[in-house]
Parts: sequence; C-alpha cells; structure tokens
Amino acid sequence: MILYPRLMQLDFNLLKVLYVLVEVQSTVKAAHMLHLSQPAVSKSLNKLRDYFKDDLFIRQGNQLHPTPLAQELSTLMPQLQQAFIKVLVDPLALPAAEWEGDISISAPVELLDIIALPITQCLAQITPNIRPMFRPINNDFVAQMSSGKLNIVFLHSSENHAKELFVQDVAPLSVSILCREGHPLSQKANVISEDLNPYPVFLAKSSEFDSSYLQRLMEQYELTSNIKGLFHSSLMAQQMLGHSDGYSFAFTQQQHILPGIQSVPFVVPAQYQKPIQVCIPRNMKNNSNMRWAVDQIRDCLSAHLSTV
Repeated sequence: MILYPRLMQLDFNLLKVLYVLVEVQSTVKAAHMLHLSQPAVSKSLNKLRDYFKDDLFIRQGNQLHPTPLAQELSTLMPQLQQAFIKVLVDPLALPAAEWEGDISISAPVELLDIIALPITQCLAQITPNIRPMFRPINNDFVAQMSSGKLNIVFLHSSENHAKELFVQDVAPLSVSILCREGHPLSQKANVISEDLNPYPVFLAKSSEFDSSYLQRLMEQYELTSNIKGLFHSSLMAQQMLGHSDGYSFAFTQQQHILPGIQSVPFVVPAQYQKPIQVCIPRNMKNNSNMRWAVDQIRDCLSAHLSTV
C-alpha cells in the first residue's frame, strides 16, 4: 500500500539540484558543480516548480533568491544525505582500491607543514584514486564538515570540540622554537616559557583563521611575549628571525628550516601537553570506509611523528 502516491511522482534527483541552487543562486554555477548543462538545470528547476506549485526562486539581477519553501526544502537535504549514507554507503564497504575523488583535509597552517606529505604518501598507497586536497583551517570549519564540504580536520588545541564532531587522538605533539644561530636561546639544550618571555615572537597563522586563536595558544604555553608579526607560512616567519632577537614555533623537529635558523626543543607545561587530534563529522563515525581511512591515516601519522 502506497500511503503517499503523489510522492512517488517526485524525482528525488531534483532535490539535489534544488540544494545546489540555494547554495550558489545561479543555474550556470549549479550546472558546473553538478556536471550538467545549464539548460538541464533550468529544466530540472521547471519540474520542481510544477511539482511544488511554487516559484522556488525569484530572479534579482544575476542571482536566484530562494522562496521560503525552497529554503525550507534545502535545510532538509543534510538529513536526507545522512540517511542515504547510512542506508546505502555503509553496507557497500567498497574496497579502498575502488574509491575515487577528492578528500578535503584541513588543519592550522603550522600542522599542515608536518602532516600533508605523510598523509599524501599514505593515501597514495591505500587509495590510489583518492586525491587529498589540503587547506588552512578557518573559523567555519564545523559548518563545512557538517555540510560535507570538508571531510577531515586535524587540530592541536585543547579547546572543547563541537558536538557535531567525532574526535580521536593521533600522536603526541612535540614543540620546538626557532631562532637565529647565535641567539642566546640557541645555546640552551631546551627552553621553557620563562626563557621565551623576554623576546618577541613571530607566528605563522592560517590565512582565514582568527588570530585570537594564536593568542589563546600562547596563553596555554604561559607566554607573555609580544607578538611581533603574523605570517601565512612558517618559512615567512623564519625569514624575519635572521634579523631580530625574536623566535617562532615549530611543531616537531620539522625539516623546513632555513639556513642560519636553529631549532631548540620547547618544554610545554605539563597541563598543556596535548596530542594532535583528528576530527570527522559525527554522522560519519560509523561509516566503515571513512573509519578505515582515518585509522590508516592516524597510524601513518603516529609512526611518522614518532620518528621525526
């Protein structure tokens, strides 16, 4: 017995078109994202309008603005997506060799310096048709993960994690400071917070990430140093160290150290010794493919970081 016969007349593929149109507000952009022609997207929109007896989108200039009904339907798509993943994707448990596409991975820029290469090498061995796409983390990463735009995130902070994320420890994170050769700090076997406080600090930050995050990190390390400069890569920060009494941070004894710069181990206060953590959307926690891939990446990084 079919309780909702009219529902059987709806092509559910059209809802995907609706969802993307709400996101990009353009049939041309939607066609590009969906790998369809622009006329095909327009045809799908006309079918949706006929089915729901609603305009769904009102054109204003070059943009299509969703009606309240279109907006409401769009908000249901993540729930439908999760349901399809649970019902269809998990039971398939595709062999890794058959996976294909992009996997989006994000982390603070200083972590990307040390995790990007081993993750790329790991995925090349177990999933040759998967391409890792790395990007610096930004303040909206939880929403991006919930919407499926971002797959995996690595963090090293001790802040509370959003309930939408499933979090696992990867490996302890050793920290060193970078300074010019001949700097008073370079003569020490290791340094503590009190050693660093008299000097300015040059920090590398993610291009889209709030700099207050770095301030909180310094507070955790019990540092009162003045932030002298914020740079979008650790190498840019290092370039300033050769001409100043400042220092910068490095996570693990990273290989990318410029000539004339020295690395000295930093003793992180015991209460702030936190491991690198890997985060995935909580709704993907029980996805067998995602769980297996994350386990492989975690084991790879744990082995890599223990030998660096």
